[in-house]
Amino acid sequence: MVSEDTKPRVFNPPTVPTPPPTYSQACVTPILSTSKLVTLAGQTGRRADGTLSASFAEQAAEAYKAVHNALLAAGATPRDIVFVRHYIVTTTGNAELDQIDIVERGWAELWTAYLDKEASGHRPPDTVLGVAALAKKPLWYEVERQRHLKCDGKHPCIRCVDSESSCTFVPSRRGQRTRASRHGQCITAPAIHSPSSIQQAKRDSSFEMSDKSSEYLFRDTTPPTMQYLAEWNKPTSVPVSAEPRSRPIYPSATRERCVSSYYYNFHASHPLVLPQAQLLPLMKEDAVQPLLAVMHWVGSLYIAPETAQKVLMSIAMSAVDQAKSTSANGFTVQAMIVLLVALDGAGHREQAIALLSRVKEIALRLGMNYNSFGKDCTPRSSALNESWRRTWWELYVLDGMFAGAHRATRFTIFDVPTDVGIPCEEDEYENEQIPLPQTVEDLDDRDLNIDDRRFSSFAYRILSAQNLGKVMQKLQAAELDDGLQKQLEILLTSWRQNLPASKRDSLHRDGRPDEMMFQAHMLNHTTSILLHRSRAQLDVFPAKTIDACAASDAPEEDYSAPSHVNPHTSHVLFSANEICNMITHRTPLIWHTHFFICAIVLSSIVQLSSWSAQLGAAEDSVREKVRLCIGALRQISTVWGTAAKAMGQIKEVAGQISLLKKQSRQMEQFLISVADEEMMNIFEAETSAMVELESVSDHLTRRVE
Repeated sequence: MVSEDTKPRVFNPPTVPTPPPTYSQACVTPILSTSKLVTLAGQTGRRADGTLSASFAEQAAEAYKAVHNALLAAGATPRDIVFVRHYIVTTTGNAELDQIDIVERGWAELWTAYLDKEASGHRPPDTVLGVAALAKKPLWYEVERQRHLKCDGKHPCIRCVDSESSCTFVPSRRGQRTRASRHGQCITAPAIHSPSSIQQAKRDSSFEMSDKSSEYLFRDTTPPTMQYLAEWNKPTSVPVSAEPRSRPIYPSATRERCVSSYYYNFHASHPLVLPQAQLLPLMKEDAVQPLLAVMHWVGSLYIAPETAQKVLMSIAMSAVDQAKSTSANGFTVQAMIVLLVALDGAGHREQAIALLSRVKEIALRLGMNYNSFGKDCTPRSSALNESWRRTWWELYVLDGMFAGAHRATRFTIFDVPTDVGIPCEEDEYENEQIPLPQTVEDLDDRDLNIDDRRFSSFAYRILSAQNLGKVMQKLQAAELDDGLQKQLEILLTSWRQNLPASKRDSLHRDGRPDEMMFQAHMLNHTTSILLHRSRAQLDVFPAKTIDACAASDAPEEDYSAPSHVNPHTSHVLFSANEICNMITHRTPLIWHTHFFICAIVLSSIVQLSSWSAQLGAAEDSVREKVRLCIGALRQISTVWGTAAKAMGQIKEVAGQISLLKKQSRQMEQFLISVADEEMMNIFEAETSAMVELESVSDHLTRRVE
């Protein structure tokens, strides 16, 4: 009789198209006490929503995506594949396609590119078969794979390392070498401090799908290619006889998932690190290890339980601290930049500010503000040189963002001389098709040069940061009179008016989000609010308790409603409304820089101030914008702790204003009802007096007669 532990386990990952009831998409079968076999059904080009592309290449790409999702759902990776079989329809009905030999139809290039990216160049055996047809006529390509998992006999073995379990070995009866108990099986004992871990410490000899939500399961924000992994980080199990480990082991497989999450969720918002394909060959270099530790932590923020995040954060901070105090280099600067961004988003503002000050010192000492820095580095490549340029300009933009968002630091590198070239477009960087970089002088002459030069989205982000720096300098120096304020507003308006058509929204031509332009617009609107809000006719006092991003500077004097709205108020309201409009973009908010939290907070303060003074139909519109901001912060708070704090503060102020408005309306209705009753009483009294007067008059008239 087959025990429950050795039975095949079948399941259908939700990220893979649902099959008919005749079969399942995946099966995990224990074949030995130390091994298990993962078998996948043939995957086609049908998408998860049931649609099918008419392109052969797109069908192949969708098939690889489906297999990738199924592998990850089984706890496997593409590196574990042991055999592949490709089925290709020979006669599709497409005359142009049918003339091409089946091995030349483009699937092979997609397949090798997939393996290079996801399996470090692993090339498992495969078979290519030409077939007359697949299950349905529109299907032209199908792929099926197998993978094998086996205990490697080491101490600890890779399976126990991957499952974060204690690995216990029993000496061989022959006494010549050690082997795992039961032919290498890893024995996991329950943790002595956690009774609940007895159930969680069951042998991972077979995969079990669970529909229960758990702190050990990946969050819903996991990208489609990484969803439905079995478990992220099982509780560390320590046998009674073993010394407890001070820190759980995070194997390369887990790190790969986090790094992939980093690129999927975070990289586009701060794209200074090498693209994933270019970073892969350098991953074993000592200089890159602190950066990888930071990327490991940042990627975990989107997909791992909080317990794992804390450990990875500690590892990242230790790695960076050691690197910056010994042999700092360009990769160290990148690690520090990414770390300070994540620390700030997670709510560790003071640590982030201290790290920002330190990284600016190191970057300047290394000479990263000069173009010669990249030329002196080894290895040299166009992508690496572009990465160094992006590192300097990312630090420049972040220095401005910190000054504007928190108003607790100064934009100190705003005036630092530099000849570093301007970064290229993101697609050019990703595909390593990097043009000759444009200069700062080219950027300064952009609207006055007779040549029709095109600049990257990153360039317009730099320009927005420069405009923020000019405004912050004047605000901090208290030199802002009416004339200077108008000049600075001209600067901001000119930036918007001179944008080329392709940069006026935050989308690429193919509809994908353009995060660099998103941040450029965000900076422009927040700068306008900072410039005008001191003279805007808004009652900001109710929002004085909102300090999630910066200390409140609400005036103490009483507010009196103006008879008309001045231009400063119009500028502030316009920018606050534009930030609300940015929330409505069809892009997951967690993909944006966490500094968008502070933009939302600024917009919320303006909306709350407007709400407290509005009546009638306009009040409903403002109230909905406040609700929109709260909803946006709620979504972002799934990753960044700062958003949770801001959301709580804004909800509290909004609740108070809503209560005051409700009480005010009730009082008005009461006064109206009281006034109506008094008028009726007066009318009745006057009517009675008139009747009495007429009666007296009639009586006197009769007496006279």
